[in-house]
Amino acid sequence: MVTEQTLEPLYQSFLEWKSGTLPYFELTELIHLFHKKNQEIYKDFTYPDYKDLLLVAKMKLGRLSEEDIKENKRLLEFWGYEGQ
Repeated sequence: MVTEQTLEPLYQSFLEWKSGTLPYFELTELIHLFHKKNQEIYKDFTYPDYKDLLLVAKMKLGRLSEEDIKENKRLLEFWGYEGQ
């Protein structure tokens, strides 16, 4: 689902390009940006430490529990978590 959510805006850009409202060079830049984002998603789900993987997924999906936050405060801060 995460990749599909990232892909939807790119699909809309293809439609704009097809209709002539988006220049080709802008479309290629958007394709490049999507590819970079997709690589980030891939890295998140191929990380070898599954405990950390689960924690990252919970963080990105906004599903961290109070216990997750309390037990992993420093790691979450290192990853850029700015929640509660």
